[in-house]
Amino acid sequence: YKMGLLTVICSNCSMVFTNPRPTELSLRNFYHNDYRNFYFTYPDPSTVEFANSFIAKNAIKRAEEIFLKLREYFPKGELTVLDVGCGEGALLSRIRKSYQTANLFGFEPSPNYASHAGKVSDATVIVGGLDEFAAACATERFDIITISHVLEHILDPVDLLKRLKNLLKPGGVIYIEVPNIMSTEWNGVGMFHIAHVIQFTPKTITFAVNLAGLSVLRENFGKHLVENYAMSVIVGVENNATINPSSSSDFKIVAAHIKKSAKKKSIFLRVISKLKTFLKK
Repeated sequence: YKMGLLTVICSNCSMVFTNPRPTELSLRNFYHNDYRNFYFTYPDPSTVEFANSFIAKNAIKRAEEIFLKLREYFPKGELTVLDVGCGEGALLSRIRKSYQTANLFGFEPSPNYASHAGKVSDATVIVGGLDEFAAACATERFDIITISHVLEHILDPVDLLKRLKNLLKPGGVIYIEVPNIMSTEWNGVGMFHIAHVIQFTPKTITFAVNLAGLSVLRENFGKHLVENYAMSVIVGVENNATINPSSSSDFKIVAAHIKKSAKKKSIFLRVISKLKTFLKK
């Protein structure tokens, strides 16, 4: 995106992240005012244009995929769900379709998207982040918390996971989905942009989960149906979770993979550029 970003990798734990780091205030302002306009060009999700867009259609497909993965974890009685960064409300709407009496909650920094999500799913959706949600719904606890393609946007993912862990009911689970920087399904540097302050590998997402006192109940580090470069874990509370950091040699493997993926895309673009020049002639 020609933003002049610098992305680095930790030679100890292999975490890939943007450095210098944006401030918490700058990120809040970005997501509240600019994010949806900047990346998706659909500031109002209630429009026909948005409903017919590939973004909306993919959101529905992803919601169905997540719903099927989580269905076995839904309790037999009352169901209470929190969707972190709920966007236009596709997942909340999908759950409402099958569980009409469920207690559904979400929070979303974009006012337009938060408003739309609440309307289409009949859920309580708060504008803002976890701080705003916690202030508005301080006593709520959840059977299921979902955080899909959000954690890579968070400056301190371990702190967020710790706070979400405290919102779980006994036996509750958290579904986490993030881009997998080690996936073979992406080429180039498209994952590196101002919104993605962290890039996860299977090892570092597991490490972050363990640091938060959570344990992985189920993992899917392979190709996903909608976001084929994604990976996901379903995690539960484990006070004695084993912390397994990456070895110090892993960063060389991760860095080599990123360079290889970037090179593939650059070669492809050069070929396309030459082909276009040839066709013009």
